[in-house]
Amino acid sequence: MTAKLTLDELLKKQNVFASYVGHEIQHVSTGGWYFISGLCFREHDMVLCFIYTTLHKDPVTFCRPVAEVVDGRFTIGAKHE
Repeated sequence: MTAKLTLDELLKKQNVFASYVGHEIQHVSTGGWYFISGLCFREHDMVLCFIYTTLHKDPVTFCRPVAEVVDGRFTIGAKHE
């Protein structure tokens, strides 16, 4: 079982990847493009995740652990303000 983190500890962990919010990412194997709209913690294990949405006419929103986005499965594209 993972030790319970304080809100300050969670915020510090989140701030490490806050600069990714607002960027587009491309999935390497499928070529699909997505927009990172935020960060969240997966409640059952408190893993930090990106919230990201397809860049399609009918968008779908997903949540994926940060570690799976920065491990080479995705490339980081342009930042949108």
